[in-house]
Amino acid sequence: IKFICKITFFFYFHIFFCFLLLVYKRFLNKSAPEERGTYVPSNGLSPVRRS
Repeated sequence: IKFICKITFFFYFHIFFCFLLLVYKRFLNKSAPEERGTYVPSNGLSPVRRS
């Protein structure tokens, strides 16, 4: 049961981190568009390692 709780915790943390990263990149796009290529990876909008 603890193992399942840990999996769900990491799952929700991954979703929250992706959402936070999306908001952070959108904020960077508004504040400094000239530095967009440095902070935004090519697969930034795609989910990471979701199979």
